[in-house]
Amino acid sequence: MHLITWPTPYPDEEKILLHLANETGITVHIRKPNMTDMDFIKYITVFKNIAKEGFVIHQHYRIAEKHGFKNFHSPTRLREQHLNDPFMFNNLKSTSTHSWNEFNSLEKKYQTAFVSPVYPSISKKGYGLSNRVDFMGRNNKNIKAVALGGIYSGNIKSIAESDFDTFAVCGAVWESKNPLKIALDCHQLALKLNLV
Repeated sequence: MHLITWPTPYPDEEKILLHLANETGITVHIRKPNMTDMDFIKYITVFKNIAKEGFVIHQHYRIAEKHGFKNFHSPTRLREQHLNDPFMFNNLKSTSTHSWNEFNSLEKKYQTAFVSPVYPSISKKGYGLSNRVDFMGRNNKNIKAVALGGIYSGNIKSIAESDFDTFAVCGAVWESKNPLKIALDCHQLALKLNLV
């Protein structure tokens, strides 16, 4: 299971992530697109004493690398640029795709790739209403396919019956009243259904 952080500051987020980072099979994606360099340094310093392998960084790559983070995500719009940058190339682990055709054409360089939207997004209202990805259509078996978009505990079973290897959650967790409980519930389903 992959958990994407809320893009803006969230109450007790670091405490929640510290708890989840100790769970087997959870990959935490730190996505803070509007955070300043100084705020990002303060943010990731919280994680200085834990293993960094379970984290994937979406921005502030060089700062993150100086703090021991080595797994980076490349968004679709920067994928070509990152593949030609030696610093990024050596640390790339994941990317985003928006169709099976795009996913199937990816190079083996990546370990995982989001494929979205699977369901209408919970956090990005209106996204995924008319351009959803089918549950089947995968040819590329070299990269883990991560379902993204509108996933919550009530539809995780459908992911297990598809071409996806695992899933990512964001809005279902961060828009809930108890993000830690919801994340742990989704994680338990991931373990039960072998979606890790």
